[in-house]
Formats: sequence, C-alpha cells, structure tokens
Amino acid sequence: MLEWICQRVESAAKAQKTPIGKLPPPEALDTNGLNIAAEDIRALTSVDAAGWKKEAEDIAAYYAKLDGRLPPPLKEQLDGLRQRLG
Repeated sequence: MLEWICQRVESAAKAQKTPIGKLPPPEALDTNGLNIAAEDIRALTSVDAAGWKKEAEDIAAYYAKLDGRLPPPLKEQLDGLRQRLG
C-alpha cells in the first residue's frame, strides 16, 4: 500500500474512483511474498457503502453536538460524501 501511495504522489499509479475517494485497483498493489487471495485483495480495495452510510450518520450526530460551531467546509464534505454514497 505504501508503494502505491508514493506512486500516486508522483502520478505514476492507477486509482479507482469510489464514493470515499480514490483507492488502488487490486492489480496496483504489489502482493509478492504475501499469502493473500485475490478475492481478499478485491475486498480490501472495495467500499462497504452501507458501512460508510452508517459512519456518515455517526459523523452527522457528532457534528450536531457542536451547536452551530462547525466550519462550513466540514458540513459540505459530509454532504458530498452522503450524496456520493447514494
């Protein structure tokens, strides 16, 4: 994963767009020497939309406790995440 991150910084690695941002496609990760199945790599590089929707709800509940002191960009980011998740 660290190799992929460094390559992304240099614009040398592929990425797949997801609702939570860009993630490595399974083939972009160097798994040489690791005993890990291809299906596990696919699962690790996928997005659990239901789980992220729950996470967005929890974030919104926390933000509600800030009583109007939340910087607008944080609310905008959360709104965008919720929209992307559907």
